[in-house]
Amino acid sequence: GILDKTGIKKYIGRINLDTEISEKINIGFNLNASLINDENGRDGLNTNESAGPIYGSLLYDPTEPVYNADGTFARSPNLTTNNPMSTLMGVFNTAETNRAMANFYINYEPIDGLIAKINLGSDRSNMRRDVYNSRATILGGPVGGIADISTLSRSSYLGEFTLDYTKDLNEDHSINALGGITYQRFTNRVFMGNIQNMPTDALQTNALQLGDTNYDNLSSLKEENTLLSYLARVNYTFRDKILFTASIRADGSSRFGSDQKYGYFPSFALGYKLTDESFVPEVFNELKLRASWGQTGNQEIGNYASQLTFGAGRNAILGGSIVGTVQPSRLANTALKWETTTQLNIGIDYGFLNDRITGTIDNFKNIRIRFTTSNPQDMSEDVLNVMAKHKNICKHIHLPVQSGSDKILRLMNRKHTVSDYKELIGNIKKIIPDCGISHDMITGFPNENDDDHKMTLELMDLSLIHI
Repeated sequence: GILDKTGIKKYIGRINLDTEISEKINIGFNLNASLINDENGRDGLNTNESAGPIYGSLLYDPTEPVYNADGTFARSPNLTTNNPMSTLMGVFNTAETNRAMANFYINYEPIDGLIAKINLGSDRSNMRRDVYNSRATILGGPVGGIADISTLSRSSYLGEFTLDYTKDLNEDHSINALGGITYQRFTNRVFMGNIQNMPTDALQTNALQLGDTNYDNLSSLKEENTLLSYLARVNYTFRDKILFTASIRADGSSRFGSDQKYGYFPSFALGYKLTDESFVPEVFNELKLRASWGQTGNQEIGNYASQLTFGAGRNAILGGSIVGTVQPSRLANTALKWETTTQLNIGIDYGFLNDRITGTIDNFKNIRIRFTTSNPQDMSEDVLNVMAKHKNICKHIHLPVQSGSDKILRLMNRKHTVSDYKELIGNIKKIIPDCGISHDMITGFPNENDDDHKMTLELMDLSLIHI
């Protein structure tokens, strides 16, 4: 790179193999592998101690020396910006990425015109990034260095089976039909860890266990999703002038609700080649009218958006000890379904003067039905149902309910009468009589300007409900 200690090294290998085992069977194998070593730049538009060497040099006092008399990096007493050279030489940021893509297929033609194909594929990548802020930097100096490691592992596996049939019925008519099933599975794994106070900067990120475990931070994540699709397509050709295509896909995704995992997406297309018609001027060497209508689906909503999920809740004091809790962050939404885009297209393709001039004229209309991402259910009803089902084990489970509740909270800026408030608490106590409820489960303040003594219940004041 232009900056010292920046750059990239890439190594790539490829193998392709195709062979015929017999007149009816042929197989193929492809492998692509790569190794990428990055020395990442340390720049950006962050300011102060987070600025990189380039941006930091614009902010730093140019009258300050680069080094002290003892050879250490000098630092301005009037600024919170690193000496640019200390950032360049004292922050280590490297990444290594390994990726391998493999594909294997086998074609079998049992009868003339019919080809059965099995296709298997794999795409795996592993990335590790190491960042170390040494004692020469403002961030790393006071805490004895900061070592950070993050890893990302991605894998995708594909399996396909298709039947492809082509038949010329006579000189005027021909058809092609394709049917098949595909399956794809995706997995992501993430790990991140950092620690402070390393015994020496020479270790960088290579011995995190020697850091101060009172100041470590760990996190990890695993996500999976799958796709299962069924597809069919028919092409019909008349005298190589009129072209018709009809297709349909049934795509199933694990990301959607149990009632809406599959989406169905048909399409139709009609084309008419006018080039050989007698009424078309000879100046045109290509002229084609076409029209199409079709639907496509989109599943990019992230993983687990349709499922009940939990997040960290408030701490509770139980038996004299502080206990961490979890709380529902999102209810299951079985109505979450595919986003569907419907498109109608009418167009003309043309070319004349021996294709010296070519072009396309299109008129199309899109209609998009977006995701239903909001949860139509009343969370408080689900909470009360959970309480009723588990009231016998309420002494052993402590679940705070802090977000999404409608009847319990009505969220922010919604008002209730005091009698509504008391009735709600009474109903909860009837369901879980042996558990008890913190006296500050719901707090609020009277609205003095309301003659009906309505109370505004605030989301952030909710304490614990023990179930």
